[in-house]
Formats: sequence, C-alpha cells, structure tokens
Amino acid sequence: MKVKYSSFVFGALVAAVLLFSGCGKEEPKAPGVYIDETKSVLMKDLSPSDVIVRINGVAVTKRDFLVRRSLNEKVFRASNRIAFGVKDKKVRNYIKQEEREIPDEYIRHELLRQAADAAGIEVSEKRMKAEFKKFLNYIGRPKDSREKIVALLGADEVRVLEDFMRDGIRGEILRDSMATNGYYTVSDEVVSNHLASITAWNKNADRLNEKSRKKANKFREKVLEGGDFIELGKQYAEVRPDYVEKWDSFQLMEFTEEDSQLKEWLKTANKGDVSGPIDLDDGLAIVKVVDKWQEPQGPGHEPADEFELIRCTFKAYQYTLVETEEDIRRQYKIELQKHLMAQLGERLWKEAVIEFPNGCEFFGKIAKKSDSPVESGESLRSGNNEGASDEASGKKEESK
Repeated sequence: MKVKYSSFVFGALVAAVLLFSGCGKEEPKAPGVYIDETKSVLMKDLSPSDVIVRINGVAVTKRDFLVRRSLNEKVFRASNRIAFGVKDKKVRNYIKQEEREIPDEYIRHELLRQAADAAGIEVSEKRMKAEFKKFLNYIGRPKDSREKIVALLGADEVRVLEDFMRDGIRGEILRDSMATNGYYTVSDEVVSNHLASITAWNKNADRLNEKSRKKANKFREKVLEGGDFIELGKQYAEVRPDYVEKWDSFQLMEFTEEDSQLKEWLKTANKGDVSGPIDLDDGLAIVKVVDKWQEPQGPGHEPADEFELIRCTFKAYQYTLVETEEDIRRQYKIELQKHLMAQLGERLWKEAVIEFPNGCEFFGKIAKKSDSPVESGESLRSGNNEGASDEASGKKEESK
C-alpha cells in the first residue's frame, strides 16, 4: 500500500476521521448532528468541505465524517433508549471506544465498496428490505417505517446507513465469488475429527474434575477433624493459592442460578457446617458457615436468613457440548468465510493508494498493519484444527 502525507499534523486527531461507503459520492446536505459528546480539534480546525483522506483518489471530507459520527451516536442512543441531545457517560465511552478501534475497519470498507463497484455487483430491493428489517429489530423498532427512521436518525444518516448495509451484502457476494469449487465443503473426516476432539476433552475433564474432588474431600476431612479452615486452605487451595475467601452478609436471594448448588445446601445448613464439594460459577469449592442469623426485612416481610461464609476453591474444568454434524459444518463454513474475507481485504489494502492532504500520523500507524500475514483457510478444510488438537491433548480450561 502506498501512503502519502503532508507536513501538517493535527494534535488530537480522532481515529474515526473515517471513511465510509458514502465517501466520494454526491455531496450530502449539512447533517443535523449531535457533536456535543464528540468534539475534537479536528472539528474546530477544518471546514465541512475539507478533505481528510483520499482512498484511491476518492475523497473523504469532514462532512462525511460528521454524518458517520452522527449515525453511530444516534443508533447507539436508539438501541440503548438514551434520549437524543442528553449528555450521557455511556455515549461518551462508546464514542471514545469507536475512535480507538475503527479507522482501519472503515478504510477497508471503502476499499471493499470500490472493488464491488468495479465488479458491477448489485443488491436486490428484496435483500435490502430484509437487511433494513434486521436493523429495525436491533434498535427495538420492528414496526417502524423508513420514514419514521428518517425522522429519528436524519435523512443523511439513513442514506449512509443504507449504503453501509448494501456494501456489506456486496462484500459477501464478492467474497463468495472468490471461493473455488468445494472451498466451503467440510469433509466427513473433519467432522469426525472434531467430534473425536470433543469426546477426548470431555473424558479428560472428567478425570481432572475427579482429581479436584478428591483433593477437596481430603481438605474437608482435615477441617472436620478439627483443622483450621483458613490455614488448611492455604495448603490446599488451587484457585488463588494461599488465599481463602470470606463472604460477608449473604442472603439466599442474592445467589445466582450458577450457584444453585450452594443455595440448596444453605437452605438446611447451620452455623459451623462444612459442605462437600460444590460446583460454583468460578470453580469447585468447600464452603463453611461461619455465622447465620435472622435479618429483619421491613414491614410486611418475614425475617430472612443471613450468612457469613468462607470457602476454599479448587480448579474445575468446563465441558464442551457435543455438537451435531450440521452445527460443525456451519461453524467451519463461517470460519472459512472469515479467512476468505480477510484475504480479500488484505489484497485490497496492499494495492491501495491512501493520501492525507492535511496530515495524519494516526493513520500512518494503522497503515503499518497491512504487512501482517493472513492465515489461510486450508488448515480448516484439511481438518488441522489447532483448537481441536489442543482439546484432544487435554489442554486445561479453568472455570471463571
């Protein structure tokens, strides 16, 4: 990829100086944007018509940037039920996150749009309507018309949104056109190897969990024989060694579904009781009731049992659910599609000429990423799945 810079550099250029599918098309009307959450030096130093970046000669102006930023914020507000124009910490954090993460994504999107144009790829009206319906469901307005969405987001924003949808579909078509015959075919051998790896992992998890239970039971026996729970915990604990966790003031209603075993045991437990091995959401544990009392709950409510607990936690190993052959083939196809899209994006990226008329060091850093290799999908289709082999060899996965 060839990248050109001029000498002027912005002091606080945000990452979303960004490229969008609408760039280089007919100039939009001045958008009604909410920028109180997203001010930057860039907003102050350039006029709406100033060019921020050119991608293969296609200019992206400050106005293009503002429309895109406005769309992002409005969609985020709509999907999270946050009123427009109201300052909100979640909105600010969202915008900051986008500014850090999306610049190269939008460069690649513009390159993909150009490639789809060159290939003459079109999208049917029916497909676009289906995509727009998905968007309505996403923002919680499944029954709204396009006119209502225009009123909600703005005409320029909806135009950019529809361009984004259309180019996303066209990118998928372009990607699939690159697939040779049989590229997406997952062999019976791959499916069989995947199922075998699941079986091997689950058997290993059984063995490791049984080992953890034996150690937990030995710890419990020492405690019941009169040993100090905390001191013994420092010897036996496998999760956060040399540390025994104390839980203060818990009521049964506070335990989650993942801790249902502990909740059931506490229903009949009394002060001083020590549990057997209990499966929790973050491991296997032996729990002791340090104290138990009745806590008033206010007028009209019965007092509730309150507990002070202490636990010693041991490693537990998660099981992999057995998938159907259809699920396995579907997941492998998705991974192959990702690999193919990455290869397409990498080729377009390396062939591109990108210019920053007003200077942009940040994009210079992003451009350096173009030299990273793209992993081939061949290993997936041949059944050399590293993840599966890790599981088959008994790689440990600690519950969290």
